[in-house]
Amino acid sequence: MNKDFTFKNGKTFDILKWVAIIALPALGWFYGEVGPAWSFPFVAEITLTLDRLGVLLAILLGVSNYQFKKSNEVSVKHIDSEEKD
Repeated sequence: MNKDFTFKNGKTFDILKWVAIIALPALGWFYGEVGPAWSFPFVAEITLTLDRLGVLLAILLGVSNYQFKKSNEVSVKHIDSEEKD
């Protein structure tokens, strides 16, 4: 696997960021609130899993974003140094 993985387009990143920051926490909260009233199974376990999955995805997206910005910074510095020559 390529260690310098970045998303090919910003739309994929934006969708995954929305899932991590909005959708997974909202689903976890909803299941945690409604589950006991409807006798859903494994309410605590599923709520915890959805919440932690959102955190994991957010961390992975943050690392990817950091690597992307870092690689662009290096590219810009390289181009600037070529222009000065």
